[in-house]
Amino acid sequence: MIKKETTEMIGKKYDRLTALELVSAKSLGKSGTSLYVKCACDCGKEIYATTTAVRTRNTKSCGCLRKDVLIKRNTDSITHGCSKERIYNIWRGMIGRCKNNKNIVFKYYGQKGIKVHNSWLDFLSFKKWALKNGYNDKLTIDRKDYNGNYTPSNCRWITQAEQTRNTRSNRLITIDGETKCLADWATESGINYITILSRLNRGMNPKDAVSVRRLKRAFCVKVFCVEKNKTFETISVAAKELGLHKEAISACINGRAKSSGGLHFEKVIT
Repeated sequence: MIKKETTEMIGKKYDRLTALELVSAKSLGKSGTSLYVKCACDCGKEIYATTTAVRTRNTKSCGCLRKDVLIKRNTDSITHGCSKERIYNIWRGMIGRCKNNKNIVFKYYGQKGIKVHNSWLDFLSFKKWALKNGYNDKLTIDRKDYNGNYTPSNCRWITQAEQTRNTRSNRLITIDGETKCLADWATESGINYITILSRLNRGMNPKDAVSVRRLKRAFCVKVFCVEKNKTFETISVAAKELGLHKEAISACINGRAKSSGGLHFEKVIT
């Protein structure tokens, strides 16, 4: 006979798991008499675990909790003493693109199903691979298969110019009758390739997208941070003081994002 405390599990939440229905071991092709419960994890996956494991919280998620804890541990600047190294920022950017749905480019990576290899959720493991595979401070990480995941077999270190020419989004742009690939416009204008691409995706005129003057003016807007109750003379100043990306703050005041780093921003009209 099934205990009352077991039947009452259905519909209740245990850490990241919500109990959906009870299932016998036999129906799952397992031996023994243990009773299982089908659970929905907060991340969207469904798993089967014994009722005892879920009720006693020995099983708290589908496995995503362990990954998130590992990432948090590695993003803690005091964990490994590498937070000021360029390679750490590359690793953190990779994790953010694929795991953080608030990242401004998440829709091009994590939302499309691009993942980071489990071993690389640990920064030191990623760094070890990088140093063994030719990393230096002039190279960037590149996926051989643009649609593939960030894995040791699918990644390599190449120059920025090589990377921008390899990407599928490196389209041809015509300005004043002159046609060049986006990478060449980036090199000529001195504006980051991703910045120009982001502007074009937002519908900005190609000529304006490669304008340095337009870039500087955009970040010279005075902004107010609600949570800090403080006005910053420019987006650039706010980004530097708060440790955020200028583009992210700009997206907030232009209505393309609700917040950045948990902070809300408003444009100051003078």
